[in-house]
Amino acid sequence: MKIGILSDIHGDLSAFRSALLLFEKHQVARILCAGDVVEKGPEEEDVVALLRERSIPCVQGNHDENAVRHHTLTVSRDDTDESLLSPETINFLRQLPSSLELDFDEQRIAVAHATFSDNAGRVFHKDGTHRLSKPFKKDLARLQADIVIVGHTHSPFDFRYKGKRVINPGATCLLKPKDSHSAGILDLNSECFAVYALDDGRNVEVQPFEVD
Repeated sequence: MKIGILSDIHGDLSAFRSALLLFEKHQVARILCAGDVVEKGPEEEDVVALLRERSIPCVQGNHDENAVRHHTLTVSRDDTDESLLSPETINFLRQLPSSLELDFDEQRIAVAHATFSDNAGRVFHKDGTHRLSKPFKKDLARLQADIVIVGHTHSPFDFRYKGKRVINPGATCLLKPKDSHSAGILDLNSECFAVYALDDGRNVEVQPFEVD
């Protein structure tokens, strides 16, 4: 089984569609999204509509949560803000879970946006090394999952820690130079995790590593 993985769409409809075309080309069986579907990009409503149309399981990212909070505060103050998202979109974002755990072919996959205790938290230590943050270590210790999917960093990675594999497809969007503009495909049979550039479909090398 192949699973398509995307994250950090940020209202970039063109990038989202490119990811879906990539997944179709590689004949993925399921698609998962690690959150941050809105804010920053201009086509938030269309992105959410397509996400709903395709029934793609998704978790709530920090920007999704921010959009709900902004909407609630603005409405409560009776402010006029033409940039507000529709009530239908806000309800969808509000109901997104903070994390998901799904079973595929006797393997359990857990999904969160940043970390499982904080949707804007750090996977790695703030010193810029590949040392894991203490909160994320605690998250991994309590998870009964074989594979863990996160986003938020806008750059892909693939590492193992105490029997768990943690993968990140990078950012789907292409709004800033740091955005990887990529999506991932996980083959559960071969255990291969590949990241693809969405501009031309090339395989982007992501070197797996071990974390102590």
